[in-house]
Amino acid sequence: MYDKPVVIEPDGSFVFDGNACIVVGKYSAKRMPPKPGYVSVSTGDIPIFIKSSYAAKGEAYDDVSLYLLHGTITISGDPDAWPIIQFSGLSFVRRLPADQPVRLRALDELFAKKSFAFPPKTP
Repeated sequence: MYDKPVVIEPDGSFVFDGNACIVVGKYSAKRMPPKPGYVSVSTGDIPIFIKSSYAAKGEAYDDVSLYLLHGTITISGDPDAWPIIQFSGLSFVRRLPADQPVRLRALDELFAKKSFAFPPKTP
């Protein structure tokens, strides 16, 4: 949802440069335009990569993993109303190998195919 890192403080707090709901809302309103007299509801998963940098026992580590962000989007029939977005969970799918580059286009491919098949891990 963001192509720039979002810093999470040790206490768990964070500040976004923008808002994930705005990105998802614009995308949803484009795909499901409001229809007067109707309410559109969509439930689904959004694939996201989360990159973590942390230190443990004096050693620095980086981790990139694929997650699914679960949510529901409700669009009213009012063309001036903003979509209501409710995120309901985050599920871990897979940790990426350290030598594999992160390709943001891969998220688009996963979202379009709705497929999460990966090559087998090599020892």
